[in-house]
Amino acid sequence: MIKTITTAALASALLLSAGAANAATATATASAKILKQVTVTKGAADLDFKTIVVGNTGGNVTVAANAAATTTCAAALVCVGTPTAPQFTIGGSANEVVYVNLPASVSLTSGANSMTATLSSSLTGTAVAKGVPVTLDAAGASNFYVGGTLAVAGSQADGAYTGTFNVTVDY
Repeated sequence: MIKTITTAALASALLLSAGAANAATATATASAKILKQVTVTKGAADLDFKTIVVGNTGGNVTVAANAAATTTCAAALVCVGTPTAPQFTIGGSANEVVYVNLPASVSLTSGANSMTATLSSSLTGTAVAKGVPVTLDAAGASNFYVGGTLAVAGSQADGAYTGTFNVTVDY
């Protein structure tokens, strides 16, 4: 019986060693890239077309998307005051690409009356499905301005018109 147990143990050992000789091993790498939470903040100024005196035919008032908020006022309108364009500051991880989404327009209302401003930005680049790509600098920052063109009808009712819009930034 000892001979039978020894033979069985030897056979098991041979099978195990033969299996180990045919074993294969592969190595994989685990990785992760950690990014800072992206932020976007608006500076002190809002998009403000200031005071507009309506003529008989109306027209457009354009506030450029730049620090000077360069303004163009249609000949049929009188524009008074110094318009402003908001500056937005993006924060995130250095040298990463973020995507900025801005609505095409904003509705300004005063009671039951409304006007539409088409929005623009100082960003360069082509919009993709995620928005306009912006590469953050070595400090993880970038900024841009938003301007717009307000369509004022000749029959536009007087009033203080306001509206809001959201700017979204994401990796």
